[in-house]
This record gives sequence, structure tokens and C-alpha cells, in this order.
Amino acid sequence: MHRIILLLGLVVVVSAVQPYQGAIPIIRSAADVRWDGSYNFHYESADGSLRVEEGNIVNKGSSNEYVAVKGSYRYLSPDGRTIEVVYTADENGFVPRGTVIH
Repeated sequence: MHRIILLLGLVVVVSAVQPYQGAIPIIRSAADVRWDGSYNFHYESADGSLRVEEGNIVNKGSSNEYVAVKGSYRYLSPDGRTIEVVYTADENGFVPRGTVIH
């Protein structure tokens, strides 16, 4: 009896594992790092995933210098929903907003 339960449990675990679908190609990307320390980049994958970010140095040369960042990312969840997050990171910390953040 214990063997049957163990076997059924193993079958459930094995059947729940998602098969590896291979690498998803990047179809578009760019990056720019400037002499003043600012930067931006973006990339998009063939599955529609997207990431965009830019950063700028604020209060350059002072003791209160920091990088202010704005960005976003998007991807398709396993259940087919588009998940999108927009964020900032600055003197107020990391602040995300998005479809799955409440």
C-alpha cells in the first residue's frame, strides 16, 4: 500500500514538471553608457518579454550623489497573462508599480 502511494506521488511530481523549451532569442537590444555616468538600455525577446531602463546621476560630485533609475519590464505568465512592472529607484528607494503589485 505504501509503495502505491509513493508511486502515485512520484507520478504527480514528474507530470507537473514543465519541459525545457530552449533559449528564447533576443530580437532587439541596445545599450548606451555615457561619459557622465548616465545610461540606458532595452531588449526584447521573441516571446514578447521586454526590459527598458535608464539611469542618471543626481547631485554629481556631492556627498549626496546617487543614480536615479526609471525602468519597466513585461513578460507573459504561464497562465497567459501579460505581467508588466514600471519602477523607479532614487532617493525614495525602489518603487515598483504594476499589474501584479497590490
